[in-house]
Amino acid sequence: MISVRALVAKPSPGDATTQPSKKTAYDIAIICALHEKELDNVLGTGQKPWQPRHIEGDPTTYYETTYPRENRRPLRVVAGAAPQMGMPASAVLTTKMILHWIANQMIYHQLG
Repeated sequence: MISVRALVAKPSPGDATTQPSKKTAYDIAIICALHEKELDNVLGTGQKPWQPRHIEGDPTTYYETTYPRENRRPLRVVAGAAPQMGMPASAVLTTKMILHWIANQMIYHQLG
């Protein structure tokens, strides 16, 4: 059995086999309940097209874009959808996004 602590533990400073993490930083990460409704709704927003992003070893297709802001740097956003309904699938997607990237805010998007 693998403990959760082992999955999220930081490597010790003297461990020569570890490399520093170079995660992409996003301002917002959007977790969608389903692709057909919620993610399609999100991908229809913004002025710039959403670009697919694939991570080796992860079957989920993520999408990223930027939203221009006046007198500020663009807002960087990444979005993904759970493969099925339910809290376990959404929790797994959220965990994968946390492990893949640094996000200032995580938003769960679900249409009523």
